[in-house]
Amino acid sequence: MQAHMLGDSPDVMDVSMTFTPAIRYVQNRNTFDARGNITNSGNDFDFILRQAYLEAKNVFKTAPEVTFWAGERFYDRWNTDPEDYFWLDTSGYGAGVYNIDVGVGKLWLAWIGGLNANDISPGIGSEFKHTFDVRLKDISLGPIPGTLALVLIGNVEKGGTFNQTYDQNGNIIPLTNPVHTDSAWGIGGGAIYHLNFGPGGANNSFTAYALFGRGITNWSSSTANADLGSVQGAENLFLFRHPGFTGQVNIGDALNHGFNYRAGFQVYLALPWYHSEPAPVAGTSKDGKSVAAAPAPALPWFSVGFFGDWQEAYSGFAVGGQTGPGLGLGGVEVNPNQPIVNKIISGHVHDVQFGTRPAIWFADNLALQGQFGAQWESNTSAVSSGFPGFGREGWLGVFDVGPVIKPKGGYYTKPEIRFFATYAIWSNSLKGTATPVQEFGTPFMPPYNGNTNHGWLFGTQVEWFF
Repeated sequence: MQAHMLGDSPDVMDVSMTFTPAIRYVQNRNTFDARGNITNSGNDFDFILRQAYLEAKNVFKTAPEVTFWAGERFYDRWNTDPEDYFWLDTSGYGAGVYNIDVGVGKLWLAWIGGLNANDISPGIGSEFKHTFDVRLKDISLGPIPGTLALVLIGNVEKGGTFNQTYDQNGNIIPLTNPVHTDSAWGIGGGAIYHLNFGPGGANNSFTAYALFGRGITNWSSSTANADLGSVQGAENLFLFRHPGFTGQVNIGDALNHGFNYRAGFQVYLALPWYHSEPAPVAGTSKDGKSVAAAPAPALPWFSVGFFGDWQEAYSGFAVGGQTGPGLGLGGVEVNPNQPIVNKIISGHVHDVQFGTRPAIWFADNLALQGQFGAQWESNTSAVSSGFPGFGREGWLGVFDVGPVIKPKGGYYTKPEIRFFATYAIWSNSLKGTATPVQEFGTPFMPPYNGNTNHGWLFGTQVEWFF
């Protein structure tokens, strides 16, 4: 971050610049060729820029707090930290203005653009998703402590016909089944209540939210969630119902029929509460003599987070595929001894998660930390959610414990270097859908892709953010 780029005089704009580099893991370079020999291929990691934007304050001398911005940035993200679940994240590239005092609160306005460049058609390029984000923040609730934020988001996405694509060498090739989608829209709103209580700032806080989105408004990053995947999902359903069909598939306004409801809460506590200044001593001024102040209480030795989240989503169409015992994402058969069953599910996703993450310090920078949680998912569809249990429902329980190197002070103190042992158990109905490889359930591989419904995972993690 570079602040006061034009100087710090009150007569000039207060301009700052932010760049946020990141290292993204790609793959293990050690892979096996067709003869079983170890070869090196690909990159271990990529360097990428997650943020690159400018901000300008003091544009209006009568309201110097009003701030303009442009570029790519994390935009007022909200998440449930123990789950790494960003339930409101419209981060991307665009422009906006915030901190406009309108009396009842501060107004935030932004336009954010996003496209999915993984699938580019020579004729029309990629789908481009416009996000119009309006927020009214810091609304006082009178005698009720805490503040309220209201959110209104609209989305627009131009339709088109994808009839060509590129092969791996960059050559243009026609599609066997071109797909046409009408232009899509979305709108949604909701509220966020936030309260900091007790000393220690964010160490003691409560947040609750409720959001509703219709059409293509899904509360996620527009940069990563342009809706070409849903377009292809609707096309695949048609082809699933009409095997052998060739020609153009028109999905019409299917995307407009989707919706996304979500709600949840999170609480963070650090005990014992501490004060930045020593507590006053009774009798200090009674006889005019000085009395030494009592020392401030020690930093918290215990912190805990409690959380719960609920989501119901619908992709706008039913989902067709193959499922059955031993089958994984999209009907990929991971157990050839089990039969394949053709199936169509509603496209609805129901997901409930809750749990807690406590930490107990036994030294200033050493603690014992755990996480205990459960998740229920129903009728899941990879098109809608990325969950691997196609057409199934069931429970997952996770129990984690291990030592952590972490500064004393509260839940959010960082960095953290963790050594963990995790035991997970899931319903028999979800057998064959768990994987130790990566998120989103693919690829499936031993030991959890057969008839197992529980397992252990050991490892290390590091987390460091500002």
